[in-house]
Amino acid sequence: MQVMEELYRISKPGAVLVFRVPHHASGNWPIDFTHCNQFSIRSLAIFDMYDENNSMHPWRNKGKFKLKLIYWKLEFHPWVLKPMEWFVKLFPGFYDYHLCYLIQPNDLVFKYKVIK
Repeated sequence: MQVMEELYRISKPGAVLVFRVPHHASGNWPIDFTHCNQFSIRSLAIFDMYDENNSMHPWRNKGKFKLKLIYWKLEFHPWVLKPMEWFVKLFPGFYDYHLCYLIQPNDLVFKYKVIK
């Protein structure tokens, strides 16, 4: 939370913050010593002030900073077809719980817009 608060503090209004993190099912995160944490599709979504699904989350952004999630994408290996990306956008929870170990992604990309 402190990192997000500091990023918000030093950002200009309308700035876009981009985060690229390893997905929990990725085969890359355990072999890279710089990866200390693994993330799911919902991991960084808790910082979105406009996501009503996160209202009861204990780490929910409680008005200290205002960010709007404007984009998220799973980055797959080159052999994964575009229809899989489309399916993940439509059913992110189903993919994250049931299919992510069969068709492994590389990374998650999140983009937030700073609202001041």
